[in-house]
Amino acid sequence: MVGFGEQTLYLQKIMQIIVEISLYPFTQDYDAQILDFIQKLRVYKDIDVSLGETATLIRGEYNAVFAILTHECKVALSGPARTALVLKILNTV
Repeated sequence: MVGFGEQTLYLQKIMQIIVEISLYPFTQDYDAQILDFIQKLRVYKDIDVSLGETATLIRGEYNAVFAILTHECKVALSGPARTALVLKILNTV
């Protein structure tokens, strides 16, 4: 537990977040890699995955979302193609 007073109480609550993800593989078959990444995310029951025009949105509990993203982002960035991955994180107070 980190913090004092109200901050400690806030951290003890279950924090819901939304993460906006944009994946940019620098390869000719970029669409296949993006769809594969999204399909892998949809397997997880602890998060809600929705598609936007330019990004994928993930909603869920902070620890669950980051556990999943830690694994799946590492997999996406470990491929042979140079890849950019952009994350925007919003808390849902």
